[in-house]
Amino acid sequence: MHDSPHVFDNSKPSAKPRKFRLWLYLLIIFALSWPFLLPSALISFDNYWIPLIWSSIGMLMVTVGTFIAGRWIFQDGFSTIGWRWGNASSWMLALGLPLLIFILPAVVDMLVGTRTLAPLTWKNTTLTLYVIFFTPILGFGEEFGFRGYLLPKIWWMGARKALIVGAIIYWAWHWPVWLIPFVSTSMTNAGQLNLYLVIQMLPTILFGALLTGCTAIILSYVWVRSGSIVVSSVFHGYFDGLRNITMFYLLVNASALSNIYYVAFIIILSLLLLWRGRWVLPEPLELRVLRVNKK
Repeated sequence: MHDSPHVFDNSKPSAKPRKFRLWLYLLIIFALSWPFLLPSALISFDNYWIPLIWSSIGMLMVTVGTFIAGRWIFQDGFSTIGWRWGNASSWMLALGLPLLIFILPAVVDMLVGTRTLAPLTWKNTTLTLYVIFFTPILGFGEEFGFRGYLLPKIWWMGARKALIVGAIIYWAWHWPVWLIPFVSTSMTNAGQLNLYLVIQMLPTILFGALLTGCTAIILSYVWVRSGSIVVSSVFHGYFDGLRNITMFYLLVNASALSNIYYVAFIIILSLLLLWRGRWVLPEPLELRVLRVNKK
């Protein structure tokens, strides 16, 4: 079976692959990315660009770690990444879904008067431009590793089990971003870490695990259905970007509608996809994944 004309690189391994070790791969990407994610979460900067740059580098380091693993450690190449542009329906999904999740409730908020546009400032303008032009690159940073490289390596478990394992890993990787600031703030308010504070943090930990894991399942679905790292990277970038624009940059006042809608949509959609989704890779990519799992 010949590959689609939309495939632009096979990226076959140049040497006999070594056995993939999940723990070693995770050690590599965590060790390379967390040193950049931790400062973005722990240190308070007056310049808003500094933590953003730190976290952006942390996302890109997933790709660096994955390249090191695939090129030199396991020497298994990157044939399963999804080196294709994707079709029209994939792009409709990638560009339309973030609008449905974030823009729709934002427009409703503004129409009913619960939220208003923030004043046009240099900060809001530059952050919005950053989101529009750079977040797909950051999306590639994570998608290259967590979806294109890692997911096929654990696909032998069965699609749904692999998705759950991948979601847990994705949640764990995000710990510095969402858990550490919460713990730091809670300890500052409480004065010390104690059992009562730990018990208080459990709902936040569980909620973070649920929301991040559900997001990972949706990201995985876009990659699986499109078979394209380009489509999934753009979707990931604009998912994060539109969330930040509508919730932090261009709209003021907290909105229960937007927050409830976002959380409910992500959880319900991911559970539906996990239950009833068609988790079948495009044929050329599926054959490559099968070859990888037979090695």
